[in-house]
Amino acid sequence: MTVPYEPWLPEEPRWHPPTRPEPVAPAHLHQPQRPAYAGHPQPSRAPMPQAHRITRQPAVRAAAGAKSTVVAYLLLLLLGLFGTHHFYLNRPGWGMAYLLTTVLFGPAYGLGLILAGIGCAVDLFLLPRHTRDANRRRAGHGPR
Repeated sequence: MTVPYEPWLPEEPRWHPPTRPEPVAPAHLHQPQRPAYAGHPQPSRAPMPQAHRITRQPAVRAAAGAKSTVVAYLLLLLLGLFGTHHFYLNRPGWGMAYLLTTVLFGPAYGLGLILAGIGCAVDLFLLPRHTRDANRRRAGHGPR
């Protein structure tokens, strides 16, 4: 026996593939928004105007009057036996020690030239540190 077609009955639903839920970050990766604190405005999300990008200054600039390691090395190589690199780095005590050692003991015995030469060899390695210390003293900080 056949059942007559009845238009008032709804059709059987067709099969559809299951829908995937929207991807959600795991709870440990979720970063909540920071609350706005009084006195600290939130950063603007608006893009920076073009004029500011063009006129931005370089981030790192040498301080005016800062001592240069290159100049100190040149003085060491050219007149190091006389202590000029120490005078340049505002170390007059060491500069006088090199100068007196070379002038007083150099011509007579050669011992002064040897001692000053050994000091210059040591200064080849210590000169960047001396330059950094001189710049820190100039800026008002301690040597280290």
